[in-house]
Amino acid sequence: MWSPTVKALSAQIAGRMSYAESVRLLEELTGLRLEESVVERIVAELGGRLRAEETVGMDGTSAHIDGAWHEVKTGVVYEAMRGADGVDKAVNSRYVAAQESAESFGDRLYVTAAQAGVEYADQVVVIGDGAEWIWNLAAHHYPDAIQIVDYWHACEHIHELATAYYGEGTTKGKRWAQDHCRWLKQRGPGTLLRALKRMKPKTDEQREAVRRELGYFTNLMIGSGPVEAACKVVVGQRLKGAGMRWSGRGADAILAIRAALVSSDDHRVQAMAKAA
Repeated sequence: MWSPTVKALSAQIAGRMSYAESVRLLEELTGLRLEESVVERIVAELGGRLRAEETVGMDGTSAHIDGAWHEVKTGVVYEAMRGADGVDKAVNSRYVAAQESAESFGDRLYVTAAQAGVEYADQVVVIGDGAEWIWNLAAHHYPDAIQIVDYWHACEHIHELATAYYGEGTTKGKRWAQDHCRWLKQRGPGTLLRALKRMKPKTDEQREAVRRELGYFTNLMIGSGPVEAACKVVVGQRLKGAGMRWSGRGADAILAIRAALVSSDDHRVQAMAKAA
C-alpha cells in the first residue's frame, strides 16, 4: 500500500515518460525502488478514477435573506461508486451554493466540475428537477451528458405503475400514487422500493410493471439523494436554524465557507484567511 504522495508522483512521472524511465527517476528523486508493474498498477488505479462517471446535480432551495425568502441555488459534483451491498453511493462530493443568476451559478458549478475531472470522465450525468434553468445549464456546459429528471419524471413512473397495478382511475391507485410521490420528495426512493418489493402481482402486465419500476427506482437512488442532501447539508443546516435571518452579503459569505468545508476543502478557507 503506497501513500497518496507516492501514487501521485508515480502517476505524474509516468504520464511524461516510459515506465522504465519513470522507475529510475523515482529512485533518484525519492530513494524508492518500485517495480515497473507497481507503477503500472498505480497508473491504472488513478487513471481509472480520472475517467470514471461524474455526476452533476443542481437544485434550488430557499433561505430567509434580507427580510424575505430567497432562492439559493445549490450544486453537487460527485462520483458514483458501488459498495459491497450493491448500492451506488456518492463519493468525493464537492458542493457549491450561491444566490445568483442561473448563468453565474452555472459558471461557478462548471469550475468545480472541471476541477473534479468532468472533462476527462467516460460519462457525465446531470440530475435535476423540472426547472428550466437547470436543463439550460446542462445543455450549455455538459452537452453530451445523460440527463435525468429525478422527481417529476419519477412521479410519472409512479402513476403509471399505480394504473397498471390497481387499474385505470381507481381511488386506491390514485391515493397510492399521491402518497408515494409525496414520500419520494420527502424521504427519497427507499419507502417506494420497500413497497414495490412487497407487491404481489397477479398478471403478466402487473409483474412487468413492478419489475420495470424496481429497476428504475433502484437506479434513481444514485441520483436523487445527493442532490437533496446538498441543499440540506450546505444550506439547510447552516442558514435555516431556528430564528436565523441573513443579509444578502452575510448569506453569500457563509455559503462560500460552508460549501468549502463540506467539500473537505479546508485549505481553501486557509487560503482565504491568508489572502485577507
